[in-house]
Amino acid sequence: MAKTMSISELEKQLAAKRGQAEKLQAKRDDLAARLEHLDRQLAELTGAAAPTAKRTPKRTPKRAKAAKRAKRAGRAAKGGKTLTDYIQQVLADAGEPMRAKAVEQAVRAAGYPTTAKDFYGTVAAALRNEELFQRVGRGVYKLRG
Repeated sequence: MAKTMSISELEKQLAAKRGQAEKLQAKRDDLAARLEHLDRQLAELTGAAAPTAKRTPKRTPKRAKAAKRAKRAGRAAKGGKTLTDYIQQVLADAGEPMRAKAVEQAVRAAGYPTTAKDFYGTVAAALRNEELFQRVGRGVYKLRG
């Protein structure tokens, strides 16, 4: 059978929990200040800008996978060319906007080595690089500039 508590007992428990929370918050603030101090010291030693205490947004699993694909697209394959290098070459040779599926097939035909299960997804993620490629329609891209 559940024990019923009086209002004064509940208030005492609530006050105890608030006290614990305040202690933890003070400890957290102290650690954050110490970490900020260390960041400034590191920045002075390395000459780099001190990192800001900005949190990165949470990524959904789908976005996390796309981000990983895009990051991998910047790595050079065995031949020394990156996936984005292959894509740029394919789009330059075409001279006109291409669908992502056609880009994927042309990159494979150009000899890009891959064992990816979802190579289309990797190519599509690489095409979303707005510095290099421009989206002209749904699933259609061209070289920027």
